[in-house]
Amino acid sequence: MLVGIVIGVGILRTPGLIAGYLPSPWLILAAWAFGGLMVALSSFVYAELATLLPRAGGKYVYARAAFGDTTGFMVGTAELLGIRAFTASAKIVVIGGYLASLLGGPPKLLGAIVVFGYLALHLRGLPTTARVQNWASLLKVTFLVAVIGLAAWFGRGESWTAPVMPSAGSLTLLGVALAFQAVWYTYSGWEDVVKMTEELRDPGRMMPIVLLGGAAVIALIYLGLNASFLHVLTPAQMAGSDFVARDALASTLGDAAGTVLTVGGLLLLLGSINVNFISMPRIAFGLARDGLAPKSFLALDDKGTPRAGVYLAIGIVLLLSTTGTVEWLIRFMSFVLLVTDGIVILALFRLRRTMSDLPRPFRIPFYPALPILVAVMYGGILTLIAVSQPALAAGGTAVLLTFYALGAWRARGATPA
Repeated sequence: MLVGIVIGVGILRTPGLIAGYLPSPWLILAAWAFGGLMVALSSFVYAELATLLPRAGGKYVYARAAFGDTTGFMVGTAELLGIRAFTASAKIVVIGGYLASLLGGPPKLLGAIVVFGYLALHLRGLPTTARVQNWASLLKVTFLVAVIGLAAWFGRGESWTAPVMPSAGSLTLLGVALAFQAVWYTYSGWEDVVKMTEELRDPGRMMPIVLLGGAAVIALIYLGLNASFLHVLTPAQMAGSDFVARDALASTLGDAAGTVLTVGGLLLLLGSINVNFISMPRIAFGLARDGLAPKSFLALDDKGTPRAGVYLAIGIVLLLSTTGTVEWLIRFMSFVLLVTDGIVILALFRLRRTMSDLPRPFRIPFYPALPILVAVMYGGILTLIAVSQPALAAGGTAVLLTFYALGAWRARGATPA
């Protein structure tokens, strides 16, 4: 499930964006490696929190326990409306574009048809969607490993000796910030698996393995893919491409290979977005269970499906995917994601003091040095975004403050944490 959540539109769409921001192949690989390091270090924090509070809801549960109902509502709503919804919408935009290139027709209409297809799938219940997800995860890993192998075999390694992309000029603060936002978007979702802690038989043993092992696997896949792309194309050739894997193999094996890659990428995306429609209703369920969202989100149909949450997810994704561009959705979502993750990191310090009497099946090593390092990394990236993109930071902050104000209102009817 973790692999299915993370690997999706990001690795197909963002390498072309990142190559336009960073002028060197080594800088590109360094950005991906730094993102993987942040995920790995953050996984230690989430592993302790998930096993300390093994409840559905994920980030919302930890933020609420540490800082109260209002902050919990802000984090939960931001994750539902500002992270998962934006991620799913970016995937739908890309899926619509791929379908249009293969079949013809308006991309936004084709994307909307896909959304309604997922509505029909999720109304069949979790067992059906889980089976679809398991097969989709196997397909996407097979697909990406094949891409790495083919690119490594047929590539000539021109990037490693090519000069720095002349159009990029010198490295800029804005370029670094935009590149990391794209990288973080591509890694996003690794923490979603903690929402299923409550459904695991032995979360104290399994959740750390899932988080840390998953982080390592995904980082290796992303580094391998980008190294293989750079083995075939230079950063200048990658820059601006909406599907680098297709362009890389089409340049060596011909247009037919590019078409096959487009179909494979489309199947990968269709499996990836499935997890967004699994997780979003469960965030709404967690909020409603504690009185911070309408009770209608608690209702389950005869198949155990939280229908109100599914309908909410479908409606939001339809709205965003028909009005937003991929790059804008990525940039906004990454900022909100970094803020909410930062709040969760800080929650660990507070819960260490206020819940010291509860059993901890997993304890983060090198406490407090390691979580302090993680908090500093998040703070540094957010500062970089605020300095280089003040309008984006102001807009994202305004949205979060709106959620906070709504949380203060909703908290009056909340169940005590």
